[in-house]
Amino acid sequence: MLDGMTTVRLETGLDDEGRRLDRVLRRACAELPISAIHRLLRKGFVSVDGKRAGQAERVRSGQVIEILGAELPCAADRKKSRGGSSIGDGVEVLYEGQGLLVLNKPPGITTQEELGALALEYLTGKTSPSLSFRPGPLHRLDKGTSGIIVFGSSLAGAKRFSALMRGGLLRKTYIALLEGSLIGERLWQDSLAYSASMQKSRVNTAPGATAKRARTRVFPLELHGGFTLAAMEIATGRRHQIRVQSAARGFPLYGDAKYGGRERAPFFLHACRLDFPEGCPFPRSISAPLPPAFQKKLLQLCFTRADQLRMNAGQILLNK
Repeated sequence: MLDGMTTVRLETGLDDEGRRLDRVLRRACAELPISAIHRLLRKGFVSVDGKRAGQAERVRSGQVIEILGAELPCAADRKKSRGGSSIGDGVEVLYEGQGLLVLNKPPGITTQEELGALALEYLTGKTSPSLSFRPGPLHRLDKGTSGIIVFGSSLAGAKRFSALMRGGLLRKTYIALLEGSLIGERLWQDSLAYSASMQKSRVNTAPGATAKRARTRVFPLELHGGFTLAAMEIATGRRHQIRVQSAARGFPLYGDAKYGGRERAPFFLHACRLDFPEGCPFPRSISAPLPPAFQKKLLQLCFTRADQLRMNAGQILLNK
């Protein structure tokens, strides 16, 4: 190696096994542009187990990658800078195992940035070292939505969960507080298109390049004072799906002014239950209790099921 230049040393883990070297470096050194990574490889400044390596080389677990160059903010250095602390800010761990971390997200925090940072801190020191895999959320919840959110803590767990989602084998159930009196079970099927500029979805007349099919089963649990407490079972996971489908039928979420709610207030939508198919290494069902603000609103509106839902929202849905 050349004098006067810094060498960054990285060690591969189980989740890096069989991956191309350039792709490992792109994840491990995410702050570097791709062109800089390719330049380092092309000039021979990257070695694996002491030997110059090409970008298409496949790495194995336990190998040592050395990068000669300026200070590089790589994944190994980022991980060392974090202290291992428990989940905070009211975030509850619902399940941990088989490469998944399932959390109960409070309303008002972002999934990717805020909750993601807490999950990474919690998992520090608990997961196998990896340069190319970084724990992250495997689906989305809006900032205002609370409840079950699943993070992948290993590559194998993330792949298994993602395959179940793609195959439509997961059953996700939400509890929503709607404006209006919704009577009788419903099946809502629409084509939804999301506008990034407006940050809003709308019901489209037909599926196409920008519109995707959305399917939601609706089970009214209780009606009181012009409001409906409902369970919503989604077979698809489109952006703002429950919010836009409810509003399109004249039953916007309470407080959801963006989609036609009468009041501008935090809306009430909670991902309360996640069911896995038989034969999976995961639990058959995971449920999340309602957040305190949701419980309080139900009590204020005199819903009789508020006390039952406070104990376990998911269990109530067995009898819907």
